[in-house]
Parts: sequence; structure tokens; C-alpha cells
Amino acid sequence: MSTDKNEGATLKIGWIGPLSGPVSFLGQENLNVIRLMIDEHNNARNGNQAEIEFFAEDDGYNAIISLEKYNEIVNKRGVDAVFVSTYSALFPIAQQASSDGVIIIDPIDNDRYLSMLSRNVFLIAKRSEELGEALADDLKLHNHKNVVIYFYSADDFMPSVAFGLQEKLKKQNTITLVRPYISIDSEELNAELSLAQKIAPDAFVFLGYPETGLLMKEIRGKGLKGMFYAINTTAATTSEGALEGSRLLQFTQADASNPSTQDFLIRYQEKYPGEIAHPWTVFQAHDAVSILLKIIKETDSSRISVDSLRKSLLQTRDFAGLSGTININEQGSSEGIYWHMYNFENGKLVK
Repeated sequence: MSTDKNEGATLKIGWIGPLSGPVSFLGQENLNVIRLMIDEHNNARNGNQAEIEFFAEDDGYNAIISLEKYNEIVNKRGVDAVFVSTYSALFPIAQQASSDGVIIIDPIDNDRYLSMLSRNVFLIAKRSEELGEALADDLKLHNHKNVVIYFYSADDFMPSVAFGLQEKLKKQNTITLVRPYISIDSEELNAELSLAQKIAPDAFVFLGYPETGLLMKEIRGKGLKGMFYAINTTAATTSEGALEGSRLLQFTQADASNPSTQDFLIRYQEKYPGEIAHPWTVFQAHDAVSILLKIIKETDSSRISVDSLRKSLLQTRDFAGLSGTININEQGSSEGIYWHMYNFENGKLVK
């Protein structure tokens, strides 16, 4: 961190996440938001507020690459804070961040495992445990008693949600079968679907990304009629219509609680035209970077430090974000952002 008082301090902030690979959607839009808002800060700041240098790196949603990129921007760029959008990367990065004196902010993930990693890690996102709770509640509401759960197994996030959901459903006396996602090209596909048929499922839960749409199509092709539950719309195209009529757990513009939402969306779409594909990644990123920028704006640049950032982040109370009214607890986890259930009808999310 540069602290030349004649020029004002320069705060260096990094971003690491997927801009390529199967889950690039998790990265691109939240990066757009963070870049936009840092640019706005730099253009509007006064002489007492720190200027921000920003560095973004693609990790392809690969934790090994994430750690390489982290070391690169810490050792070569000297960053003070890093936004990390790859779940599995948080575990190795958190260990180093403490000794490096770097703040880590995740605008995508928030669960009890991540909250125990390091005092330098902050999670400004919906709680993952609430994902399982919301699914379990809706399955109970619609009296589903035999449930198959498929999860994306390339990182630790989806498995943790899947087995957490299974435990909740067991308490509801629901029969469950939990299986890792299987490719439709696998020789084991027919055997896998036969296994599912044995419990006579009245619901299927898909915890994954676009690839789950392919499996949805195969399941419908086998004549299985159970209700589909999903957690994003990325399977709409790959499922070739099989997602239609499903229940989707989401966060959309309709759920945004702050009247300034429209103002932000106008600014965002002036720079990045077109429909926002995944509003929850956009709104959470907006709130994460807004909380950080508020602290930077309110702190004289000559006094800003990693320690002051950490203390101020922990003092966040009743922050009026686009995704909710946010508090940050003593573990560095946000509270106040909630999931919402939708029907997927005619290619759109409907309450």
C-alpha cells in the first residue's frame, strides 16, 4: 500500500475467479460490477480518499490455478485485498492470507466451513446452509417423499449442500438418494437412472450448473415424472425444455430490497449492455464492493491499512445493500441475504 501523503494512498485490490470454463458465469458478471464500481470510486474520489489499483485474474474455477494467481498478485502486485469467487480456492488461500496480511472477500459463497478459515476472510453472500433449508422446506410443502439429489462434484460446495440437504430430509422422513452428477456419455448412465427409479422418485434436486440440463433431458426421456428442483437457470438451454415447470431457488431483481436498485442497473447496463443473466452474482458483488468502498471513502487515505479495513468490515451493521440489509458477524460472515423460490414457466422465473 502506497502511503505518500502528497499523492494520497493507493490501495491495491485483486479479483480471482472463473472467466473461462463451465462456470464462467459465476465470474464474469460479478467482475463487471466490481470493476465498474471501482472505476466510479476512482473518478469521484476526493484528495483524502485512497485511489484503487485493480487487478483481475481468471482461474477457470480451478483451486490450484487460484492459488497460483493469488501468489502472483500478492508477491508481484502487492495487493491489500482480493475478491475470490472460487469456492475450493478459499481453503488454501485463507491460510496464506493471514500470514500475508491480505483481506479476502468472497461475494459468492458463505457457509460455516468458510467462516472458520481465517480472521482475514469475509463472506458477503447468501448462506449456503439456507439453500438446503429452503429446498427442504419446499419439498416438504409439496409433500415430496422420495427424492433423488444429483450434485456437481468438481469442488466441495455442491457436495456439502447435497449431504446437508439429505440430513434435513431424513428428519422429515423423506427417502433420499444422493449421487454425484454423471455425464450423459457415461456407460454407467442407464445403471445410474435405474438406481434412481428404484426409489420411485417424486422429485429430483439438481445442484450444479449447465451440465445438469443434459441429465434432466435424459431423465425425462426415460419417462420419469418427478418434479425438478434446481438452483440456477443455466440448465435452461442444455435441458432443451426439460427445465420447464421446475422449481428454482434464486435471487433476482424482484427480490432486491433497496430502491436504488434501478439506478445501479442503469449504470451497469450503460457499460455492459444486455440482459443480466445471473442477478444474484451481480447484486452480491455490488454489495460486497460497496461495503469495502464505503469504508475506504470514510477513512483518510493516510490512515488506511489492512488492519483498519478488517476492523471496519467487522463493524458493518444495517448496510442497505441491493440484496438485503447486511450485517457482518464476528466470524466475518454476512447476514441478511435470503433465497427465494420461483417457478420456471415459459422460460422465465415466476413467483
